[in-house]
Amino acid sequence: MLMLCLVGGKGTKSKPIVCFGRQGFALLSLLQKNVYLCIPMSLDRISMQRIIFLPCAVLLLCLCLVSCRPVPYPALLLQADSLMQVRPDSALVLLQQAGPLMQGEPEATRMYYRLLTVKAADKAYIVHTSDSLIREVIAYYEKHKDKRHLPEAYYYGGRVYRDLGDAPQALDYLQKALDALPKGEGDMLKSKIYSQMAMLFLYQHMYDEALVILRKAYEHNVATGNVRSRIFNLRDMADAYWGNSLPDSAIYYYQKADDLAISVGNPDLSNMIQSQLAGLYSDLGEYELAKRALQHGLKHKHKASQSGIYSIAADIYLHCGQVDSALYYNTRLLDIGNIYGKRAAYIALAQMAMDNNDAKKALEYLHGYTLYSDSIGQVTDMETVRIIHALYNYQLREKENTRLKALNQQKQQLLNGMLIIGLSLLSLLFAYLQYSRRKRMELCVQLEKAERIKDELDKQSERYIKENNAKIARLEEQLRNSDASLQKQLELQREIMLFENRQAYMALEKQKQVSAAIGESSIRKDILVRLNTCDNCKKVLTTTDWRAIEQEIDHISPRFKEKLYNLYSKFSENEYRICLLIKLGFQPTEIAKLTLYSKESVASTRRRLYEKVFGSKGSPKDWDSVIYSI
Repeated sequence: MLMLCLVGGKGTKSKPIVCFGRQGFALLSLLQKNVYLCIPMSLDRISMQRIIFLPCAVLLLCLCLVSCRPVPYPALLLQADSLMQVRPDSALVLLQQAGPLMQGEPEATRMYYRLLTVKAADKAYIVHTSDSLIREVIAYYEKHKDKRHLPEAYYYGGRVYRDLGDAPQALDYLQKALDALPKGEGDMLKSKIYSQMAMLFLYQHMYDEALVILRKAYEHNVATGNVRSRIFNLRDMADAYWGNSLPDSAIYYYQKADDLAISVGNPDLSNMIQSQLAGLYSDLGEYELAKRALQHGLKHKHKASQSGIYSIAADIYLHCGQVDSALYYNTRLLDIGNIYGKRAAYIALAQMAMDNNDAKKALEYLHGYTLYSDSIGQVTDMETVRIIHALYNYQLREKENTRLKALNQQKQQLLNGMLIIGLSLLSLLFAYLQYSRRKRMELCVQLEKAERIKDELDKQSERYIKENNAKIARLEEQLRNSDASLQKQLELQREIMLFENRQAYMALEKQKQVSAAIGESSIRKDILVRLNTCDNCKKVLTTTDWRAIEQEIDHISPRFKEKLYNLYSKFSENEYRICLLIKLGFQPTEIAKLTLYSKESVASTRRRLYEKVFGSKGSPKDWDSVIYSI
């Protein structure tokens, strides 16, 4: 038996084993692929030279066939890939578990595993924070000219760079994905690529370009029967028309998308479209239509859409005067909103805080608004828009140089913006500190003034006279029982108290005279007649009536208005008029009729005025006493 053996096995380069025997068989074994080939041969009929040549030719043919076949991937990776469309989170868990098993696999398998990892994270809506993984994958498939995986690798490269905020690089990779697809194939991937390109244009407010791309995406989705993607294409077309200030066209495409969602029994997509319609109606000032659409929109539970829906809800409720609802949705946006939603929430909350005179809160919200404005500026810089436009028209030859130039300019603008913002914040802080200091000083002055007024009013009351009389009686008792050294001091104290009592008696007497004079005043009697005897007469006081009242009070109690405004300088017209009617001796029910306010409102105003002047709570009657004493 004649035998020639070339031994090989796993862990070495693939070597065939060739055996020849008298039975006339040659055995070729490719151990790595487990391929066996038996060739019947007759040693008597074939010369030795042919015997050696024939197996070698067959061996080369087998090696070519094996090298041309695609590398089979482990079943675990194929299972993860099949899960992507329906359960991307489960696929991601499966891939994480398979990670340690990839160490000993061939490079092709490892690269496929990395591509699936990027793909699963993208489908699970996990924001990409690094491009290191996808760059390795793209470099490998470019090197091997892999037509099977290269288009998909380019596509996910575009997705990664979109998340990283590098719109030019994202668009470049998406265009490469289109170019790498075989002609007439890959309609499903093409529709995804076009949709992503359109979104980049929409984000940069390039609406005409977005519409061109969206129509291509829609055609491919029709070809593949992908109704869900068609709904999103119609929605994005509506967004583009909205951006181009064509609301009628936008409403048409939103309704068309909504009809399609309802026709396929997808209420969640219908709710999503309704939320967009709510935003459009809100912009048009059609708030009833907006609220009606919003009721459906708020049922859309997709986390990625909540920021936009809550922003629309906050805006609608604010315009409808439902401040509590607007406050709720703006506050929720600070937790779950994207950078656009948070920026809008911060400025709205700042405005609400300013309306409530809460300068500290307003400053905090303005700071948040500034930070998120910076983040958005990095994505939507106008220089970047021009680069994207150039990429779209294939007119930019030195793309990388122009991109770097734009980035440098963007950095400079960012530094300038940060400087301006910093100076603005310092100015706001300085202004706020000055405002707070001035307010504190005003408050201290007001409180000191209030205490002084309280003391003066106390000294004009019967209670004060009674207390002084009791003190005088005690002093007189002390005078009778004290020695000569203390008598002079005690007599001086008694004289002071007697003098204060005389002053208080005079003030009380004056109040009684003023009250009597007011009671006999012609303007008061005339108004009482109108109130009590003339049911059909107009009871609301005219400007002439108010002027007459003011003149009468100034005649009976000179400088009344001046003294009143010395107490508090910021009376509203309504508050001042209520004070005039109190001075004129009218009861709360009569004041309510004369001012067209409720009795409770009049009482609340009197109570509030006391608190404004004296910095402490008091009853409406306490304020009346103040007015009578002026």
